[in-house]
This record gives sequence, C-alpha cells and structure tokens, in this order.
Amino acid sequence: MTVSATHAHGPLVLDGTPDEPDWERAAPFTSFVQQVPNPGAPATDRTDVRVLFDDEALFIGVRAFQSGVPVIANELRRDNGRLHVRNDTFTVALDTFQDGRNGYIFIFNPLGAIADWATWDEGRVFLQEWDTVWDVRTSIQEWGWSAEMRLPFRSLRFRHTGEQRWGITFRRIVLARNEWSYATPVPPEWSTAGIAKFSSAAELQGLTIRRRALGLRD
Repeated sequence: MTVSATHAHGPLVLDGTPDEPDWERAAPFTSFVQQVPNPGAPATDRTDVRVLFDDEALFIGVRAFQSGVPVIANELRRDNGRLHVRNDTFTVALDTFQDGRNGYIFIFNPLGAIADWATWDEGRVFLQEWDTVWDVRTSIQEWGWSAEMRLPFRSLRFRHTGEQRWGITFRRIVLARNEWSYATPVPPEWSTAGIAKFSSAAELQGLTIRRRALGLRD
C-alpha cells in the first residue's frame, strides 16, 4: 500500500478547507478499512486524504464525509489523553526511519484540539509528554468535516535529506458509529495501539526534503 506526496507549487492557506489548486492536483487516498466493529470491511463513510509538501513542511489535507450520524467534538485542550475515545478524530502516524517499529503520532478532532506522541516498539511504549511544533486547522461542514495539517520538517527526525521513504498510516474514528478505520488493515486485538503498528503501515512516496534542520522549534 502506498500514499503519494505531491510538491506544492503555490501558497497554502491553513484554514481547514483543503481547496487550493495544489490540493486538487494531489492524489487522494480513500481506501480505509475497519478495525472495529467489522474488521476488514470498508469504512462506512468516505475519507479523502491528500499529502503535499514544500521546502519547509509536510501538509495533510482531510475531507471526512459523514452521513446519518452527528459529528462529535467537545474537547479543546491540547494533549488530552482521552481525546481519541471521546471525540471524532483523525490521526496521522509517521515512521520516518521506516524501521517498522518506531514513530510519531499526531491526533486532532473537528474543533482543532490536538495531541502528539512519540512511540517505540510498535506501541508498547507511548510517550504522551512528547511535544513538537505543528499546526492544524479544521472546519465542520454540512457533509462532515475537513482539516489541513502543517508539520515542519524541523519538528521530526529522519535519516537524510533528498528522497524519502517513510512509513505512514491514518486512522479515523467516527464515535457515533463506534467505528475505527485505518489506511491498512489492523486486527481488533491491537485495540488503540493499532495506530503504532508500523510493520503494516503504508509507504509514503514522492517526498523530497532539500535541507536538514533537526530538533528545532519555530
């Protein structure tokens, strides 16, 4: 399974609505699979995810379509450890060394509340105290909700500049359906740690980083 990243040519306005021409050029990823309640079945609602990058950052655009059930969002605090079980959420997980075991997790809800974790050994260790610089804007729509996420490269660690091969996965939770779906199949016995199952993550292709700036804050 692969996810394609596309170089952005124009400016991107982070307003929660991925509608600039660059977003339209980017290849959509839509093949979400349920972990629960029906393991292996296609997700009930369509989720359209697109990945862009420029010289400074990675961008994730999300359109989370939802019909028949309400969008649930009631949390505004950062790093609430229960964010992903009390709200509809979208999560991006990155294995920047593509070692199949370790990575970074970025969670947000339809109100723009965020949480970020580092994880090791495929979710056996989560460090919720880990924080880095990133941003997300969201918008609740009649058809569901949307989001734009910006993650500076300087907020991550990776092996080298130039062409990248990262592990990547996405998770969407629709609370009113008690439905958890992923970009790649995750067995239900993994429960919430499934987001860190990097051994079965998709591969992010097309990303090139021109310069290296590690562990810095904006």
